[in-house]
Amino acid sequence: MSISDKIGDIDNFGINLKLEDEELTEFYCETLRQWLEEEKGYDTFIVEYLEFMISIDDQDICTIYIEEDILRFRSMCDDASLVAMDVLEFIAQYHRKTIDVYNYLDENDGKPLEMKNEEEENVESEESEEVSSDDWEWI
Repeated sequence: MSISDKIGDIDNFGINLKLEDEELTEFYCETLRQWLEEEKGYDTFIVEYLEFMISIDDQDICTIYIEEDILRFRSMCDDASLVAMDVLEFIAQYHRKTIDVYNYLDENDGKPLEMKNEEEENVESEESEEVSSDDWEWI
């Protein structure tokens, strides 16, 4: 049996993502969906929690879902292996980066670095204003 035959049996194909928690899994699923839509040009439709459908030119190709930390496919046509290859590309290039982004956002209350820096600058300027107002009290 060749590799193309094995990938052709996409319904029995699964990838253990080894994600830490439910929120990370949800973030990962949404990031993958958006990447497939924006970078690969698929039409994607959210079916339900941790599940979305892929279509091209109004033809449904497959459903991608994550269940018990395993990313799986449910094919809707004869050849959904191209989508599987694109998902493997995402995992190879962005798996660790996606987890790192989630962890960064989680540690920083979901705020990007620019917003966090602005907040720190605002706190510092408020502190310096407090010091300068105290200086006037002594005069």
